[in-house]
Amino acid sequence: MSHCRVAFVLPLAVVAVVFAWEVTPPGSPPLTAAQPGKPEEKKKEAERPITRSEELVGLLEKTIDYPGVDARETKLGEELERIQKVNKVTFTVNERAFAAELMADVLDTKFADPVPIPPMKNTLGTVLRQILARVSVKFGATFLIRKESIEITTERAVRLEFDLPAAKGDERLLPLVSRHFSRKNVKSCFDDLADLSGFNVVLDVRAEAQAEKDITARFLNVPVDTAVQLVADMAGLEVVRRDNVFYVTTPENAAKLRKARERESAPPMRTRGPRRASSR
Repeated sequence: MSHCRVAFVLPLAVVAVVFAWEVTPPGSPPLTAAQPGKPEEKKKEAERPITRSEELVGLLEKTIDYPGVDARETKLGEELERIQKVNKVTFTVNERAFAAELMADVLDTKFADPVPIPPMKNTLGTVLRQILARVSVKFGATFLIRKESIEITTERAVRLEFDLPAAKGDERLLPLVSRHFSRKNVKSCFDDLADLSGFNVVLDVRAEAQAEKDITARFLNVPVDTAVQLVADMAGLEVVRRDNVFYVTTPENAAKLRKARERESAPPMRTRGPRRASSR
């Protein structure tokens, strides 16, 4: 593939990147335009040059008209080359990660065989995830946003690089999210994280007042559960996960829900039968 640069990416001993966060202290009045500092901060943020990685985040969130792939002989490398030409992105491939999964040349994968990919109107990130889901690698294929490119890699390599727990059985890596929140309402942040990941983020009505705070946070290649928990923590809230739902609630209610779940999962108590009267 002539335009896909191949990168050999070594695992880094780092955690998924959370750049910085800021939240209005509990009990403080909401920030207003009349307060000192805010106009200057907004101006400074607006004047800050956009990095290539931030540009890639925006391109991945852009809705495209994807034509689909009918030809079963189409190789992954050919489709990635076409996508990057049309959408002004750059792909690199962590070939070492795929070699560790006994896949010598992932770019030769015929991902539309036997089932073609239909046309769709969706974000570029969603399209890319659907394509990579067709790559038959044991622990699954995914992508990371790097400084200058989008890296195609394996979920196992991501777990190793970011020091995430190893997969249990056929457990898949939770979706990675990348987003810059600049003094954004916590409730809106949850909506964005739900849209980015495909997971449900439900806010308890008892926690709505706390979710009205504005926060600043930059996430890059962060598992969605970590991102939701951090945003909730900045508002003094907690998260309880049930299936594909992140339920954001008050600490008190979260404790009750966890105790209830512990009771549900506890093994049933063994009961003894009636004692027989002893004969003399």
